[in-house]
Amino acid sequence: TATYELDMHRHLNWVDSCLRGTQTYVGAPAPKTAVVTEPTANDVLYIGGNRSNNAGNFHMRKLVAEWSQIYDSGTNEAKRRVQNEMIDEIHRSGGRFLSQNNGEESVWVTLPIDEVRLKITQSF
Repeated sequence: TATYELDMHRHLNWVDSCLRGTQTYVGAPAPKTAVVTEPTANDVLYIGGNRSNNAGNFHMRKLVAEWSQIYDSGTNEAKRRVQNEMIDEIHRSGGRFLSQNNGEESVWVTLPIDEVRLKITQSF
């Protein structure tokens, strides 16, 4: 079935990321919040409600557009799967989800997975 194919694809990506040491699957322990002084082009940046023109943000908006029909009509379980796919896609591209640390322009922190999920939900 299509669900089996999606799950197998997800599983293979997860195995690959484990082997590379970049495992980000939701069931994994959350990494500690890291302080970042210089975001990369692939990072998704949250700047106090302002829109960022970073390449990672463009990628995220593209993913929202691609997944919107499935997300909008999906069950909570389907929405969770869409969130997982989007998070994994950003991580596979080398991106992180970063927020400015208390409004300091030069200091960024990685967002915990629950905050990333909330941000994705708000994107739809």
